[in-house]
Amino acid sequence: MIAINSKILNLVDQSLNIYENIKVIPIVHGSLEFTLLVKKHFFDNPPDLVAIEIPYYLEESINRSIPFIGSYPLLQIETDIKSYLVIEPLEPLIEAIRNCYEMDIPVHYIDNPPINTNLINLYRHFDEFPDTYSLHYISLNELVQYYKKYKKKRENPLDLYREVYMAYELKRLSEENKDKNILFLCGINHLFNIENYLNISMNKLEQLKDSFEIQLKRNYASFDSQNLNIQIFTLSENSPEILTQPGYYNNLWNKFRNEPKSWQYFDRIQLQRNVYRLAKNEYEVQSGEIVPPQKEKYFFQFTRNLSILYKKLLPIPLFLIHAAKGFVNDNFAKIFYEKLMNIEKESSPFPELTLSLEQLGLDSEIVRFRTKLYKPHSQMIRDIKSKIHKEQYPGQWRELWDNYGMCSYPPEDIILEEYGNYLRKKALSLVKSLESKSFPFSSSLYDGIDYRETIRNYYKNTIYVKEFQKSNWDAGNIVIIFSTDEEKYFWKSVWWGEHDQEGDMAFYATSPEEQIVGPGIARCIYGGFLLSYPPGRLSFIWDNYEFRNFRTAKEKLLAAAILYNVKNSVVYVAEKPPSQKMNYFASRFGQKIIFIPISTLNQRKLSRIRRFHVLDGHNRREDADKYIW
Repeated sequence: MIAINSKILNLVDQSLNIYENIKVIPIVHGSLEFTLLVKKHFFDNPPDLVAIEIPYYLEESINRSIPFIGSYPLLQIETDIKSYLVIEPLEPLIEAIRNCYEMDIPVHYIDNPPINTNLINLYRHFDEFPDTYSLHYISLNELVQYYKKYKKKRENPLDLYREVYMAYELKRLSEENKDKNILFLCGINHLFNIENYLNISMNKLEQLKDSFEIQLKRNYASFDSQNLNIQIFTLSENSPEILTQPGYYNNLWNKFRNEPKSWQYFDRIQLQRNVYRLAKNEYEVQSGEIVPPQKEKYFFQFTRNLSILYKKLLPIPLFLIHAAKGFVNDNFAKIFYEKLMNIEKESSPFPELTLSLEQLGLDSEIVRFRTKLYKPHSQMIRDIKSKIHKEQYPGQWRELWDNYGMCSYPPEDIILEEYGNYLRKKALSLVKSLESKSFPFSSSLYDGIDYRETIRNYYKNTIYVKEFQKSNWDAGNIVIIFSTDEEKYFWKSVWWGEHDQEGDMAFYATSPEEQIVGPGIARCIYGGFLLSYPPGRLSFIWDNYEFRNFRTAKEKLLAAAILYNVKNSVVYVAEKPPSQKMNYFASRFGQKIIFIPISTLNQRKLSRIRRFHVLDGHNRREDADKYIW
């Protein structure tokens, strides 16, 4: 993980003075950065008293919920409508209350919206500006000034009433506690009006408050909190999408919020990368496919650019999940979603409640994961999910595994042979292009116009043509090196072709016993392999005395490819070209090594080929496709 140099952590006190002994931290609801800022303020400058923008009639219920915040409490407020408030760890107001509870600091709930108000609309931030990640680079005061500059004027009577009411309560608290430092937390939307109202006398504020209350009673049923029915639930694990921050962020915050040394790593960019890497590791274990390292770079470049189009500094979870579908596949995206949104709940005395964004009246978008499943032709779609084969108990398939009589899975053999033919054609095309020559057109077009040279020499106003030299090179055996880590890929073996359409193969890979995916079926990952044709000629090269001078697995594979080659060139695919020693060895046998950088090939196809399955007997081939995807 990378430590961040953040203004949230470096500035000692970012609260703003708004009235005598009152300081304010204006927050953006649901912001991770503001939650971190609030926590640091309580750690560095604990106040004597806290006033907070939450309705006074929720005080008792929230106080009952705070000790069980690790279970994600949820308040259901019933009047003539149902309203909900999620006690989310990464909500800045909730973090402030949590600190007051832990540090025994008095907290006053000074908001008073009508009891039949939809609270979700009051405590969620819907404006595009500001993106609070900017707090890592600018101070809170600077952010407030930017927001003040671009803030739209609001004339909503409900907001104006709440701001007058909070200003009135703040002045009362200030007069009653003149010798105490008061910290006020409210949404950034309300700061400027409250600041103006604090300069008005108490009598005038009371008159304004009564005037707004009369206006609101025309649209809202009651301000009488005795008519409330408040129930406490715990949020279901099936409803992570209603949280303002993903479950992964909230889980980590619950674990590390009281460890100041960990705050420097609590950065949304780093958290998103952590989720990507967790999903990548899980996907590679489940599927056996390798996700190329460069995909991570392109993944986050794409999501960053998409965020900028929507006037955000960082991508929202929806952008990340769509990118996961596009850059890898739906199976990876589903794992990514589960890692990102998963809620790790603690025990709770409250009953569980499942809620959707639609029930809360919030916008939503359905994301479908079209994962790969075994689909028998004779069954309807509704039966597929119930027929996914799983172990009846952990370790059942491992007990059935037999090391003797191992064989390959034929569909993968066909894919591998076809890809080998593709590499041979590509290698010959590469040699042909290297042995061609270009020259200005005079009387013959030879093998066609060389458009690249023509464009390059456009200023000469001359057409260039190309001529391919006759080549006698013919590609035979193929070596592909994915990794040189022989500790991880320690299983070394040789397989012989079962018929004349299938070649011999030598390889080093992960052990079959590392991942058992079915009865008598193991999934492995190649570190590197050799394809040799025709079949039935390859010796067990790994302990053959003839290869004693070749110490590494990649050198042994390449040496065997040269020695057993019936053509005059070997195709070598790897990250780096073969050594001078191997080129010299090939030349002594009249061979040529055609090098193809692995980075120039389709990485998705390579990942699919790199994964293979081992069966512990030919009898497993009949139903192996029920466990292999």
